[in-house]
Amino acid sequence: MSDHWETCQPTTYDFVHSLMDEIKYILVDNLIGLYLHGSLAMGGFNPANSDIDLLGVTRVPLANEDVLKLKKLLLKKSNQPFPIEISFLNKKQLREWQHPSQFDFHFSEFWRNDFENQSKLGAVLIVGILAYETVKKGIHHIINPPESGSWFWLNISVLGVAAILESVVLLKAMREITRDMAGGDIKGFKVVTESFKNMGDAKPATKLVFLEDMVATGGAVIAILSIVIGTYTPFHEAEGYASVLIGLMLFYVVGRVFLDNAAGVLGVSDEKMEKKIGELVFAETHVKDIQELMVIKEGEELHVELKVEFDPDMSIAKAADVLDDIEKKILNEKGVTEVIIESDKDDKVRSWNNSGEGT
Repeated sequence: MSDHWETCQPTTYDFVHSLMDEIKYILVDNLIGLYLHGSLAMGGFNPANSDIDLLGVTRVPLANEDVLKLKKLLLKKSNQPFPIEISFLNKKQLREWQHPSQFDFHFSEFWRNDFENQSKLGAVLIVGILAYETVKKGIHHIINPPESGSWFWLNISVLGVAAILESVVLLKAMREITRDMAGGDIKGFKVVTESFKNMGDAKPATKLVFLEDMVATGGAVIAILSIVIGTYTPFHEAEGYASVLIGLMLFYVVGRVFLDNAAGVLGVSDEKMEKKIGELVFAETHVKDIQELMVIKEGEELHVELKVEFDPDMSIAKAADVLDDIEKKILNEKGVTEVIIESDKDDKVRSWNNSGEGT
């Protein structure tokens, strides 16, 4: 059943109005209007698979700060529950319109991975600057140790509170990692051990929070110990060495997230998922062999390319049914968004072994 804006379901109506209110809050007086178009405006909106199409018109070009706020808002709101596609044009672009249309900012789910990668790179840059300044300050304190005992209890109290707050956020990130794992609810201390084991498979945003708060929590504890050592022992350079260590830990976070982010942009092979899908395909008794299987990871999405071999006597109709069944099973795997599958006659030469690798 298709919906029109004037007769749409309350969920759709409330979602659009909530989005409009938040955009108005960001742009304030610069916003001239928001205009609905596409399927919801024309009466062809399907809540199950349609997106919300909007056009925003502003008085002057969007400031960089406003674009960043809009990106953050739309990444949060889109697909909760409806995808959003929106373009922002300023008044001059509208009056001097040309094809292809000019715009200040455009968002759709197609651009989600790019925007998320940009956001993560921004966070990585900030952490990188913080790491540099921390190491620089540590070296200064090693050369010129601070006066022992100055502001001792204040420093200990502030760092203690920081360690507690950061550990709470770290625990939430751990639970988020374990929640995404197959196998159900994990409780108790096992949350800690399993989160470290499965950190590599976590969502990029969750992994970034996990690493940052792990360093923040550990760094606060290290800083407390260094202050105690520097105050009650002759080793007054302890705070400087602690700062250098914390800075190096931050550089580790920068390097790890940067490499993961680069892999998400360029696309990398997911060998673990290749093996899993290989086993799933061979569970279909009609499949004689796998000629090719590639699982490419781009951001959080997995793209599968597969070529299987069937018995030469199998009918085309039967082969088509089997391929459809295999495709549906693969698409049910977590993160898989696209499957390209082909078939060929069995050449009697084994191409796929039990380890999940082509021979």
